[in-house]
Formats: sequence, structure tokens, C-alpha cells
Amino acid sequence: LIVANGQKASLVVTNDTGLARVQLNCTDLARWKAPNSLINIQNVSCLLRGTCVVEWAEWGQWSACTDTCGAFGSRQRFRGCRRNREDCLCPGDAIEKEFCNLDPCLYPRTACREQYVVSAMNQRFACIPDRRIIRTT
Repeated sequence: LIVANGQKASLVVTNDTGLARVQLNCTDLARWKAPNSLINIQNVSCLLRGTCVVEWAEWGQWSACTDTCGAFGSRQRFRGCRRNREDCLCPGDAIEKEFCNLDPCLYPRTACREQYVVSAMNQRFACIPDRRIIRTT
């Protein structure tokens, strides 16, 4: 069985004379036809696979935060991939994660997670990423 996206495929075959590339056409009878070729493939069935159609579903609700302060906690949310075939994949991520509860922690806890600093934001204190740290990804 040769599987192709669409009605045409290319097949590399070998025989006594070496390698040959054969253009194949999938017929209405689900059999391959090799025009202008001496290779007999009339008994090889073909299966047409349509184009992948994928779409992301809406994001779900954020989970509860795993901590109460200092951006020590994290939360996540998920989305599903709607697709017309199991072998089709949606581009991008199905999960989003972020730090949460950015209010600084009170003593004796450390105010903010590592690489975060306390700063004023929208007339209140919050833990934000320390911009002086060079990030490598």
C-alpha cells in the first residue's frame, strides 16, 4: 500500500539497471497507474489522504495558582486540537503556563522567586522579572 497526500506520488524503485523514479497516479479504482513506465504496479493499492484541516479550540480556564505570593506559584491552561485526521497536528502548544500571585511574600519568606525583584506596578508592589539578568534560550 502506497499512501500519498493527493492523487500523485513519487516512488523510487530499483531493478537490474539501477534506480528509477516513477511518477504514480491514484485512479478511481484505488489502484496506482504509472504512465510512461515499464514497471507493473497495477496490483498495488493506493489510498488518497486529504489535506489536513486543523483548528485550535478555545483556551480552557486557568488552573488554581500553586502558591500564594512572590511569583513562586504557577498556573496552567489547556486547549484542544480539532482535526480531520488523527495524524494531523495543530501548530503551537496545547498548554500555557505562567507564574502567578505576584504580590511579594511577607517575612520570613523571601519576597520574590529567583530572578524576580519587587517593583511598583500600577500603584502597588509586585514581583516582576529582573531585567538586569541576561536570559538565554
